[in-house]
Amino acid sequence: GVEMPVLYQLNKSPKDISAFVRVMKEAQESRGALGRSVDIYDPKEDKGYKLFTTEDGSAGFAISPSGELSSAVSSKASGIKGFADSVIAAGVANGARWLNAFDTVLPQKYSRFGFKPVARIKFDEGFARSEWGDAAVDEFMAATKGYQNGNPDLVFMVYDPTFTGVVGNNVGGRMVDSWDKAMAKVDKELERLSKKR
Repeated sequence: GVEMPVLYQLNKSPKDISAFVRVMKEAQESRGALGRSVDIYDPKEDKGYKLFTTEDGSAGFAISPSGELSSAVSSKASGIKGFADSVIAAGVANGARWLNAFDTVLPQKYSRFGFKPVARIKFDEGFARSEWGDAAVDEFMAATKGYQNGNPDLVFMVYDPTFTGVVGNNVGGRMVDSWDKAMAKVDKELERLSKKR
């Protein structure tokens, strides 16, 4: 039941970058509060991202220079079934090596493709409210109430093709108390894996 849409890598021209950000933000908005949980690539942050989109611009993702798979979102109207699966497959094939996702259904899905949880941080409602706004956070917490009462942890995962562990809600990744500490775990695991190659 999964569709594998054709994905195109965009040029790094200002026009293409601007178009990518615009259509990904439109796709994000179509998802309501759950769309807010996706960070959309910010062209001011780094010019080295690889950007991918479907031909009609209804779905896409980005890969950072550090190998982070990000900005993965499809418009609600796109009709693509199982878009997360195609993103993971295409992302890994194009250099994605780590990601983060809220501890709902996604970490379990990503683990089937070899992404291993290495760290997690508690959902920071105050930070989310300052970034997303109260209405979006209320909607997000209501939509995810089956996951830690609407406070799902943020799970950091690293691609390890040999990983076959079981991942479930509240299972996998060491709890840390900051983004920097989570990223230290990601970097340590990436370094370990690079030595194995």
